[in-house]
Amino acid sequence: MTNLLDLTVAAHGGLDRFNQLKTLSVHNNASGALWSLKGQEGALANERLTVDLHREHVSYVPFKLPNQRTDFTPQRVAVETNKGEVVEERTNPRAAFAGHTQETPWDNLHLIYFASYAMWTYLTSPFTLTLDGFDVTEIEAWQEQGETWRRLKVKFPSYIATHSTEQTFYIGNDGLFRRHDYDVEITGNTPAAHYIYEYKDVSGIMVPTKHRIYPRQQDNTPLRDLLLVSIDLSDSRFEATRLEANKELVRAYTRTVFNEHQTDRASEFLAPEVKWHGGTLGTVDGLANVAAMLRGFVGALPDLTATEQDLVAEGNTVAVRYVVEATQKGDLMGIPATGRRVRWDAFDVYRVADGKIVEEWAGDDLLAFIHNLGVYTPPWLA
Repeated sequence: MTNLLDLTVAAHGGLDRFNQLKTLSVHNNASGALWSLKGQEGALANERLTVDLHREHVSYVPFKLPNQRTDFTPQRVAVETNKGEVVEERTNPRAAFAGHTQETPWDNLHLIYFASYAMWTYLTSPFTLTLDGFDVTEIEAWQEQGETWRRLKVKFPSYIATHSTEQTFYIGNDGLFRRHDYDVEITGNTPAAHYIYEYKDVSGIMVPTKHRIYPRQQDNTPLRDLLLVSIDLSDSRFEATRLEANKELVRAYTRTVFNEHQTDRASEFLAPEVKWHGGTLGTVDGLANVAAMLRGFVGALPDLTATEQDLVAEGNTVAVRYVVEATQKGDLMGIPATGRRVRWDAFDVYRVADGKIVEEWAGDDLLAFIHNLGVYTPPWLA
């Protein structure tokens, strides 16, 4: 990556955070002169748009009728019912724009192809610019709106459906996009100047909620008298990857049930068939029994805190190392209340399925626990 692309990616939330996320869903309201020219005025004025962040796939829901949605990939566009039945579809959709100008009317499938690839480009940049096949170069800066905007000239690879092979991104001093230029190939290489603003931090990613697109003149300035496209986005929501969702589930379970002592909420995190394995403490089967065990455990240690030291996840498994601290104020494991403050290490492994914990292997350092309670001193500490 160039130094400017590095800065831009970091300012938008960073590649590490982006890679933890799977989809972005937004409420979309699009207007402007382009839609009237294409015979599609109001067609995309009140939909929920979802983009896959790591593959070029987009859907609008609903589309023109309450029971319809769209489906886009670079190879195929379709209108489907909400049950997945195909209403109309087109393969190799870009070829259907041969000979088009800015005034050529669009059918539904033309509209879906254009709007989908455009929004995927807008909502995944600058992160996608780091992918294989992108050629990114910093070019001379540009003065506009009393600011100096650094610029990136980007050549998109052929496997990405987008406006044009070459595009230019303008970056402010804060590393966020100000403007994005391209020539819309499918409308006869129409030059556009796309302004981007009103960013919001959503789950650690900076999402631009206002987009205004004007014709770009020969001197590289916008023709402000003609607003081609206006896009307002709201209610932005990211969905994490499965791995990140599993990690967050375990963290939320620990935080809620143990650190906040809300054992009555265990069913939010544990599956009905959950199994708890405690080594010498035995195995507990089923949500009701595990929840009862948790109530007794937290009830005896009412100020318990479990502090995460390490967390790793792979597949459907999450492993965590905690340091646990608490005061024993009730009977626990046959040990009467001592009133003593204790500290011990815990190593827990969780198996997750369908968004719930289905199995846990608890590896608490019980010897340290009972030693700190003053119940037993091992010979090597005597």
